[in-house]
Amino acid sequence: DATRAPYSADPTGGVSSQTAITNAIAAAAAAGGDVFIPPGTYLYTGLSIPQGVNIYFGPGAELFNTGAGGSFVFTQPNDGPPSIIEGGRFHASAANTATVVTNNADARAVFRRCAFNGYAAGGGYFTNLQGKIALVNSADSQLAFEDCDLIVAGSLIGLHCANGKIRMLRGSMVMPATFGTALGYVDAGELYFDETYLMNGECGMG
Repeated sequence: DATRAPYSADPTGGVSSQTAITNAIAAAAAAGGDVFIPPGTYLYTGLSIPQGVNIYFGPGAELFNTGAGGSFVFTQPNDGPPSIIEGGRFHASAANTATVVTNNADARAVFRRCAFNGYAAGGGYFTNLQGKIALVNSADSQLAFEDCDLIVAGSLIGLHCANGKIRMLRGSMVMPATFGTALGYVDAGELYFDETYLMNGECGMG
């Protein structure tokens, strides 16, 4: 539990939880355990996920990126089960131009029931995450998004498969018409959609 001592992440969003969550991830990696982030609002600037670490969020848990760096960077190849990131809502506190999920390490990871930007109360969308939602750039890198909602904003591609594989299963991917962004682009590898709602206001697939 990232909110308990010795980590003590702040669930009120009053101060940054970057160090607390980073330390909880390091402890989980060393012990072969998982990280739990309870319901709340957490400020951070980016997290590196090593092999074998899973992160589970309580209902309504939200992470707000306050920096210009990527939200999740996978740092090691997997030789076991894929890493699981489940239940988190990812936003940015100000316009953020970084790629949200980066996998250049031949890692395999599955995001389940997560939201990126997401739907705002009273209608409309959060749009401060303005980098790519995901980039894979090595032959054995794999990302899967299961039952996730992705709001693509800014001037960059939503899902960019430079090499490796990205799979989107049973979710939704929306680009508001005010943004001139492609939902997906493939240089090499595979970008796969199954039972996914796609809405692009201006551009298409590449």
